[in-house]
Amino acid sequence: MEFLEDNKLLGDFTENAIKKYFEKSGFEMVRFGVEHFLKQPLLDFVYDSINANWPHQYRDNVGTIQDSFTRFLRGHPDFIAIRPDFYGKGLPGIFPVEVKFRTERVFLGKGNPLHTVRLSKQHIETYSKYWPSTLVVVVCYKAKTILATRLKKLEEKPDFRVPIEAHDRRASWFYDLKQFEFHPLWSFKEDIFDADLGRKTALDIVKWADEVKTRNRLAID
Repeated sequence: MEFLEDNKLLGDFTENAIKKYFEKSGFEMVRFGVEHFLKQPLLDFVYDSINANWPHQYRDNVGTIQDSFTRFLRGHPDFIAIRPDFYGKGLPGIFPVEVKFRTERVFLGKGNPLHTVRLSKQHIETYSKYWPSTLVVVVCYKAKTILATRLKKLEEKPDFRVPIEAHDRRASWFYDLKQFEFHPLWSFKEDIFDADLGRKTALDIVKWADEVKTRNRLAID
């Protein structure tokens, strides 16, 4: 339980830091994740009730059922980013943003090493169905940077995804950062996102993660 609470604290801290970075870059950020519009007791009741009443064969590998309603609920991106002034510039003035904190992993194959981050395959599939314009933002622990890619890129090159064999994470993939076009967030629009502020934001998140890890032996992944 303590491990889960620590991971939630880290996730919340990361989301808040990225939210502030976007806001300082001129965006209005509206919280959109299911945990923000359903109170936790109701959220637990919805998941527990559905899981208890559906046959085992309809559940995925971590025990959550595969019905479309639950996927839709769990598949809401963290934020909606809004910039009305973009419309006059031919840019999307509103788009979803999903935020993750991850440790990069390197895999040695027949070709060049794959520098990867882990993402939920099921979430990516759900975002593709319901929120195809999502910007995926990943705070990388080892590189101490903030990378981002468009969701549509994560569906394009299956040869550069590494499946996970561990039972509790079998519904995830490791995605190669280069092939799936993860770039520093501030390189998307240099006149919008300040690079120095972005680097400072990344360092602040990693520093906080180190403090939690040291204090509670958090397994950062």
